[in-house]
Amino acid sequence: MDESSKSIAPRPITLPILPLRDVVVFPNFVIPLFVGRKNSKKALNHLDPDLFLVMLVAQHDAVVENPGPEDIYQIGCVASVKQTVVLGDGSKKVVVEGLWRAEIIQFLEGNEFMVADTQPLQTVPINPMLAESLMDTLLSEFEKYVKNSQKIPADILSSLPGVEQPGRLIDVVAAHLVSQSVNDRQKMLEMTDEQKRLERVMVVMSSD
Repeated sequence: MDESSKSIAPRPITLPILPLRDVVVFPNFVIPLFVGRKNSKKALNHLDPDLFLVMLVAQHDAVVENPGPEDIYQIGCVASVKQTVVLGDGSKKVVVEGLWRAEIIQFLEGNEFMVADTQPLQTVPINPMLAESLMDTLLSEFEKYVKNSQKIPADILSSLPGVEQPGRLIDVVAAHLVSQSVNDRQKMLEMTDEQKRLERVMVVMSSD
């Protein structure tokens, strides 16, 4: 995460909502998204120019073309839009960086796209006495997981030894688990207890 992203502290905020098909975005993860739906493009056109933040939320059913509040999960990830490219067919490619977990509190009416009041999810940190050993174990197992996978770029490992926050390391690993369904990834995103989330990540890696 770059310095500009670190300077944005988690806080309650009103944001455009960007529904995602078959994608769950985690904090501390950078990912390109392709946006073609009219309402989603409008949402991107109305970002606060000082923050460029959007709330990314997965759809329950990817086939729904024009999702409403009832069609999306209530917990997602506030993300910073780092880059936007307009493609030849009018769709957009955006590069986003997940910043923090957030919950939709209330949808605002009178907009052409979904807008909602959001608040950060409070997390339970790992016991500091256990953090270092658990992080070492997680990193070791993830290295094995990456080496056995054909879908994860090996260079992801080079940036992880310097990660000092357990929650950040867990999220980076969780975001790269290739076998998880949207529903499973959503459940992991919603887990606020870092130790339980780490344990779940370890179970998934060992079963893949």
